Amino acid sequence: MLLAVILLALFGVFLVSLFFKKKQIQKIETVSSRYRGTQSERKTILKLLESNINPKAIFHDLYLIKNTGHFTQIDLVVAT
Repeated sequence: MLLAVILLALFGVFLVSLFFKKKQIQKIETVSSRYRGTQSERKTILKLLESNINPKAIFHDLYLIKNTGHFTQIDLVVAT
C-alpha cells in the first residue's frame, strides 16, 4: 500500500514537471526554436521573458555580415 502511494506521488510530480516544462518551451518558442542555441541561451531567454521583456524585443542567433564577406553570429540581443 505504501509503495503504491509513493509511486502515485512520484507519477504526480512527474506530470507536474512535464506541464511546467511544456509551458517553458512554449514561452521560449515565442522568441526562437526550442532547438536553437545552447541550453544556457534558452535559460537566458526564459529569464528575460519572466522579467516581462516583450518577446518581440528579444533577438536570438543574429547573423551579421562583415566587410570581408564573412559572417559573425550574436547569441542574444535585447532592444530596450
